[in-house]
Amino acid sequence: MLRLIACAAIALTLFALPARSADDNILRRDKGTVTFTLPGDDPLPLEGEVAVSDAVVATTAIATLATLQLTDSSEIRIGDRTTVRIGDLHAAEAAGPASGTIFLERGAVRFNVVHPKGAKANYRFVTPTTQVAVRGTVGYFVAGPTGDQVYCVKCQQGDVVITTASQTIEIHSGQSLNVHLENGAVASSEVVGNRTINNPAIDQFLNGFSPFGKPAQNGSDMTGSGSGQRL
Repeated sequence: MLRLIACAAIALTLFALPARSADDNILRRDKGTVTFTLPGDDPLPLEGEVAVSDAVVATTAIATLATLQLTDSSEIRIGDRTTVRIGDLHAAEAAGPASGTIFLERGAVRFNVVHPKGAKANYRFVTPTTQVAVRGTVGYFVAGPTGDQVYCVKCQQGDVVITTASQTIEIHSGQSLNVHLENGAVASSEVVGNRTINNPAIDQFLNGFSPFGKPAQNGSDMTGSGSGQRL
């Protein structure tokens, strides 16, 4: 009897979620507490995965990781204490295949974007002060009240173009751009080597260590995002 009740509960949960097709982007909970909001719906807790046919807002709690798997096999991992708004992916694809905008309100993401044909960047990561156009790129983007940080792991010429109110700049493999904010506006920015960075917001994707083996507890986050911090 208990087995029948459990099976019925699982079936009801599956029917409540949108049907999945090959043309859908998929939002998946990897661990912790993930909340998602589809257009016109109330926020819902995510237990497994959900089809995201067009747009979604995803929010993660402490010690949480999630993944957005896109239809072109690009992957965006979402760190803890992060809110992202994925904007009208299918509408954007009508104008340019494998394209779309990811609004990072606060927190951290790791992106692995499949290299497209042609020269145009196919995804944009956006905060109130910084836009990052990416193509064929592996890297991290962290945003908080005191700054934005774009960290390139694998970025060829023209793969990453960052635009702020004061400048447009490219960075390449092994480089990061730190954008410093004051009162919500860009105060300064600089390109630094990845080896100089030990950001817990990045380390959370690497089991608590920086890409160069430094423990997260010895690191710092210039953006003030709070993502990846263990208090």
